[in-house]
Amino acid sequence: MNFVAGVPSARGSYTYRLNGAEAGVTEAWAISLRPDGSRAIRSARSAHAYGTSIEVDAVEQDGVLTTFTVFWQNSSEGAVPQANARYSISDSQISVERLISGGPVLLSQMPAPPNLVVSPLLRIFQGPAIKRVAELGRGGRVPVLVPWILDPKDGERLLTPLIDYRSAARLGRACPAININGQRLAADRYTYLGGRYDDSAKFFLGEDGLLLRYVFHESESRKWDVRLSTLTFVTERITDGSRND
Repeated sequence: MNFVAGVPSARGSYTYRLNGAEAGVTEAWAISLRPDGSRAIRSARSAHAYGTSIEVDAVEQDGVLTTFTVFWQNSSEGAVPQANARYSISDSQISVERLISGGPVLLSQMPAPPNLVVSPLLRIFQGPAIKRVAELGRGGRVPVLVPWILDPKDGERLLTPLIDYRSAARLGRACPAININGQRLAADRYTYLGGRYDDSAKFFLGEDGLLLRYVFHESESRKWDVRLSTLTFVTERITDGSRND
């Protein structure tokens, strides 16, 4: 997942539009180089109009996500108000510790299938996941790990590991280039099939795998257009991958 190639640290944000109008959803992210050479990747989606927020803190070692934690909040009626899940991933095993609404820690383990691709919900992780699926699958389906959030009211399954088999393919260079902060960035268009996505979804990735834009038809009356709206390279480092509350 070595996106933003050659640059250890970067920050950016995505904006969401629904049917052409601002949707009240923002998603900021930051990548920081740690002293051991790994990278901390942090992203937070705030959707106040929908009463939800999701934050993911992840660690990438040698281009592979080895751990990540999802922090969930939802103020909608009947939804699980707070939850978090910490994932540890090796070549052979997926281990998960979940905490739902202040209850006991729930532990689970499952075998990690070969060629596993990890995609922890937020957009900063999605572009590299799509590119990896295309490389590994060569048009076929490969297993993609995604924390389960399909029903916000289902505390028994919320944030449990979902293995979904998906395929991806590069369709060619998008034209024109995508404008980010006054910079025109070359983009490749991809298909990504599986989960909620069919062949009507359009994904535009930078040459390093960074998701620059995607268009998704949730239904006939709901069209999402998500774009990378800011991108800044920075030089700071952090001392560890912990989350400061």
